[in-house]
Amino acid sequence: MKIAITHQGFIPHYRVRFFELLNASSEHDYVVFHGEPPSGIGHHAAEGPFDFPNVNVTNHELCIAGKSLIYQGVLRRIMRERFNAVIMGTHVQFLSNHLVLLTFKTIGRPVLYWGHATEKTTGGNRVAMSLSRAAFHIKHRTIHLADGYLAYTKSGAKQLLDSGFDTDSVVAVGNTLDMETQAALHQQMQALDEGLLREELGLARDSVVLVYIGRIYAEKRVDDLIEAVRLILAERSEPSVEVVIIGDGPDAQRARQAAHGLPFVRFTGELRDQAEVARYLRVASAVVIPGALGLAINHALAHGLPVISRTSPFHAPEIEYLTLGSDSFIVDGELEEFVATLRTFVASPDLRRDMAHAALLAREQLSLEAMVQAFDAGVSRLLQPAGSGSDR
Repeated sequence: MKIAITHQGFIPHYRVRFFELLNASSEHDYVVFHGEPPSGIGHHAAEGPFDFPNVNVTNHELCIAGKSLIYQGVLRRIMRERFNAVIMGTHVQFLSNHLVLLTFKTIGRPVLYWGHATEKTTGGNRVAMSLSRAAFHIKHRTIHLADGYLAYTKSGAKQLLDSGFDTDSVVAVGNTLDMETQAALHQQMQALDEGLLREELGLARDSVVLVYIGRIYAEKRVDDLIEAVRLILAERSEPSVEVVIIGDGPDAQRARQAAHGLPFVRFTGELRDQAEVARYLRVASAVVIPGALGLAINHALAHGLPVISRTSPFHAPEIEYLTLGSDSFIVDGELEEFVATLRTFVASPDLRRDMAHAALLAREQLSLEAMVQAFDAGVSRLLQPAGSGSDR
């Protein structure tokens, strides 16, 4: 079958290898439609040329109260080239997806959704919150029009089943990064002398290094990490602690202001070179993200690093990959509880060692190749009734 993918509206760096493997291994003809990322989200699109079929299109964007509405010019080409099915993301802001959905439902061609299976209401003002709540309700209604759903994780699939989806119309794909490449980078970095590497990176030889990695926006609560370590160091406790913040995003400037005058915090900006990121992870003891967790979980586990965070309504379903108390801490309560957990972690070499070992074991359960296989097999199963007809 010839299948159009409009998933995220653009191609993130971490999706490139997925699409390469999918194209190389599937009997279906997948074509990825992509443009520029929505403004203000801190994402950058991967740059081609790509080793998989793709179509670069123009995204037309309208911003209202800090929220983007996007029309992506894909429908005419999808119809002209007679695609048998389309796989869309669940991002309500892409108006073109709604048009594609209605058109395909009218002519009897299948539509699959691919995503988290949940939608959080976010926004810093009344208008933004109202728009976010409206998006939540629109998504809740439109996903039930689809012929199937490729959920990122098992927990997302369960939520769909609980909301009324039929068992035969939901597939959990095990969303992940290119864990094999990250694990190879981790192994490569083990050959480096940690002391010399710390010197090259400008880090103290005896500090406990906590790394934040990912886009920087309000729901990530980077300020909490900075404040927590400031409070720990104010007690003059040993060992010393340093924070490395890798990434950029709409809240980066405010985070930098929060760290002004604090020598233990280092901002690297966005690092696209994964080997450079791996150098920092080589000297780190944990990945600490006080707010919303997502694929940074996979990145941390790939490098044998435990994950420390706080309870948040914005955690993505990948949080199910963690075993709390073993390879991770998700701290409930106020900032004081978060500080206490970090204090215990940095003060205990045995705890850090045990959690790192558990993180390495956890990564063995995650594989990009397994995700590709689950995705492709899921698409085949979800489209099987549709594929039996000659019209489609």
